[in-house]
Amino acid sequence: MNIMRWMAVAAVGAAALAVPAQVDAGGAVQVTGLQTPIDDQGTYEMTGGLIGTWYTTGFSLDGTTPSGAVRASGTELFVGCHDVDGDGTCGDDDPTGTIEFSFTYTGRFSATGLLHGRCHHPITRGTGGFEGVTGVLSFHDDPATGCSDYRGNLRWG
Repeated sequence: MNIMRWMAVAAVGAAALAVPAQVDAGGAVQVTGLQTPIDDQGTYEMTGGLIGTWYTTGFSLDGTTPSGAVRASGTELFVGCHDVDGDGTCGDDDPTGTIEFSFTYTGRFSATGLLHGRCHHPITRGTGGFEGVTGVLSFHDDPATGCSDYRGNLRWG
């Protein structure tokens, strides 16, 4: 391969790596990031593919066991943007609005706190730039930091 062709391939590859929003074969935009607690009332900062604030709007403890297993469900609201260009801000070209979710949570606790937890968040409604959005996000708790990694997909249509 000559040097000019190699440079063109490298440039295309670098550009592809720089685009944070990956579209899967079904047309869904994949998002990943971090959710950080702001307070103990269910308010969180979202960074990564979604930038903004996340609120717990409804919560139901659905079951516990003597071994520390917990099941819960509820509703949540995201207010912010999908950071399409990956610059860490909500810009003019980034869809901005709200996304409503239902959720189911499972976790295990000990006398000293959370051992592990995860939740599943199907989208129930979107407004503004999220009008018509569907999809689901999955969260995995990090007991050491209190933060949660998230990943999922958004689909407009």
